[in-house]
Amino acid sequence: MQATSVYDEGYDALDLATNVAAEYVRKFQTGDLSKLISPNAPESAQVARTLMTVDTACELPQAWLDANSIGVIPRIIKLRSGDVLETRDNDSTLKFIEEIKAGGHADALSAPLSPLEMRDQLQKLMSSGTDAVLQVSSAASRSKFFVNALSATQSLVLIHNKVRRSMGNKTPLTAWVVDSLNAFGGVGVQLAHAVSLRESGATSAQIAVALNAFRRNVHTLIVPHDLSFIERTARSVERVKVPRWKIYLAGILGIRPIFHLNADTARTMGRASNYALAIDQVFRATESQIKLGLASPFICVSYAGRLEDIESSAEFVALRALCHRNSIALSLSVMSMTGVLMLGPRALSVSFASQHLKT
Repeated sequence: MQATSVYDEGYDALDLATNVAAEYVRKFQTGDLSKLISPNAPESAQVARTLMTVDTACELPQAWLDANSIGVIPRIIKLRSGDVLETRDNDSTLKFIEEIKAGGHADALSAPLSPLEMRDQLQKLMSSGTDAVLQVSSAASRSKFFVNALSATQSLVLIHNKVRRSMGNKTPLTAWVVDSLNAFGGVGVQLAHAVSLRESGATSAQIAVALNAFRRNVHTLIVPHDLSFIERTARSVERVKVPRWKIYLAGILGIRPIFHLNADTARTMGRASNYALAIDQVFRATESQIKLGLASPFICVSYAGRLEDIESSAEFVALRALCHRNSIALSLSVMSMTGVLMLGPRALSVSFASQHLKT
């Protein structure tokens, strides 16, 4: 999927004539941020002035994103049959998972939009009252999304501010792109923290600064299920190649690894004799962190399969009860297509923020 925007001037918006910049803003000003705003959202005027966005691999439910006025930037899933835009649609993702389980999409890849496509997506989400844009991005070390978001945002700001100056508007459009340093639900935990800061009255600049400090406290625990994906998982998570004989041996013994991601570090946290025990260990480790005290009252769980499989488990029921007693929000969602491609069907990801878990 390639951008064909007539507004691509070598990507230097400073070379764009003011009348062309104004035409661009008018052409793409189809979005209405008020449609994103929940009727019960506090500080709705501030929400309306700030466009907060994230990409589809954030592992948060679409209902949560809608309720908290978050714009979602799609990714591209590159299939042999053609490119597909990834959204937070559970039915499409579950169908995709079943196709993978049946042996399909072996060479599928996830990729970010081009800078031009991303810029146009942002513009469509903006309203005439938007004064700030804040994007929370998947780790720059693991995806080109961050770099493309920087380019897209720079172009958007230059175009808008040229138009604003021509109209005598002295209030510039400001923007921040935050490198989460994390992946999977770790991005979602940071976004939830950003929302809580926004609700407390923090400005976009203050939120960006706070996230830069907060992001190193975010942890993600991962349990893969499909052994055929373990090699890909290890390469994606730990960036190391696992010898095939180890995968073969793990298959014979039923062993499942538990991966731990924290900022720029990744490691194998432990191993369990079977998949169910690995899930139990992850939920127990999460419960231990709750008892020690989380850095933010939000936990993001994503699963590459039907959510009933997790919701009905005794371990998840116990975790949900503990979260309720401690006033912690627990989010459960179907894993993104991007996550499924990296971790495989039936993989589980649990993310939270804690200063107590050692890396």
